[in-house]
Amino acid sequence: MELLVTRAEPRELSTCLTLRLRVFVEEQNVPAELEVDGLDAEAVHYLGWLDGEAVATARTRWLEGKEVAKVERVAVLPAFRGRGFGHRIMDAVERDLAEGGALQIVLSAQVGAIRFYEVRGYRAEGAPFWEAGIEHRKMRRLLADGP
Repeated sequence: MELLVTRAEPRELSTCLTLRLRVFVEEQNVPAELEVDGLDAEAVHYLGWLDGEAVATARTRWLEGKEVAKVERVAVLPAFRGRGFGHRIMDAVERDLAEGGALQIVLSAQVGAIRFYEVRGYRAEGAPFWEAGIEHRKMRRLLADGP
């Protein structure tokens, strides 16, 4: 089955949040007040659909104008992992950001996901840090040469 990735409509934000709560709060024990961080209104949200069921999500925000974008809250439900759905949602996110003029994409990767992002062209920078009780690394991918 092929994953259909769409930009979430405002009415679908609750679906994005449900997926995030299942993955980050229920599975990874992130406090709900950290997961629902007040930044959803300024973000673009994505949903990955399989046979009409939402199984993956991600969000993006612009930093530093329209040159640097941040990818956040990438989540695939446990039963659907290992099928390339994380890559499919990232393909859509990266394509949209590149078309929107982003020169760089940054993210904070859980250390267990670093290899996933490295194969997509991201490079870790700086020392590891802890966020919500989970070790992370900042990562960056250059999409185009700057001025």
